Parts: sequence; C-alpha cells; structure tokens
Amino acid sequence: MILAVRVMRSLYKIHKQRIKIMEFEFIAAYLVLGAFAGLMGGMLGIGGGVIIVPVLIILFTWQQLPSELIPILAVASSLGSIIVTSFAAMRAQSKRNAVDWEIFRQWSVLVVIGGFCSGFIASYLPAYGMKLGIAIFLLVVAIIMLSQWPTLSAWFSSAVRKWLRNRC
Repeated sequence: MILAVRVMRSLYKIHKQRIKIMEFEFIAAYLVLGAFAGLMGGMLGIGGGVIIVPVLIILFTWQQLPSELIPILAVASSLGSIIVTSFAAMRAQSKRNAVDWEIFRQWSVLVVIGGFCSGFIASYLPAYGMKLGIAIFLLVVAIIMLSQWPTLSAWFSSAVRKWLRNRC
C-alpha cells in the first residue's frame, strides 16, 4: 500500500507531461483484462497476477507512463486487487468454518512485516530488476504448469508442514 501511494505521487508529479491516462481504449482494455484474468483464474485455478502483471506492463507502456514506474505500478495494482478478493474469500471460508485461526494468528504478523519490507525493497529496485524478477517467476510457473510437476508441490507442502511443526 505504501508502495502504491509512492507510485501514485510520482505519477501525479509527472501528470503534466503528455501521458495518456484514461482514454476509452485503455478503459476497455482494463475491463477485458479483468474479465479474462477472472475467467482464467476460475477455469484453470491460476492466480490472476500471473495474467494481470505482464498485461499491465504492456498497457502502461502503451500509455507512455515513465518506464521506471511501470513494473512497480503493475505489481502494486495486482496486489491491490488481491486485497479485495482475499478479504471476500476469507469471509466466505470463515462462514463455512474452514479457517484455521491459530495458523492465521501465527502468520499474520510475519505476513504484515514481509509486506512492508518487500514494498520498501521494491521501491529501491530498478525497473529492469523488477521486470527480470517477474519474468523469471512466470517462467518457473509456466514450467511447473506445463510439466504438471506434482512432486514440487508435494515437496513444498511437506517442507512447510515440517517447518510449522518444528516452530509451533
């Protein structure tokens, strides 16, 4: 959230340049992007950020936003939408008594600290570094999805469970 505010302040300062902010084509593109990401997320179970971040980078470039802010703004926008959907999902799961509140209490402080730290670090990363990190992450996700690599998922789940057992 802090990162998004910093980016919006920077954009406001350079708004007086020739930046195409909200023309009809962009509004339509954002609506199509949201619908497509939601459809793919629902059908394939992939996170919307896998689709949204790369397309936002393309759209922000098309809008002639400053290149050093584009990857940060794309990630911040994706994370902003995750806040709303995560809260709605948490409420729905809580009503079904499907939330382990003990794990929530154990992880919540670390998640908040990690969010602030990653936002702070990301604000000092160059745009190229952010784009490279996003590209590598998407490549790994694509390899896992295409190879249907269940052993990685099983290994990660068991490693997390062991770590939690040792800590709790």
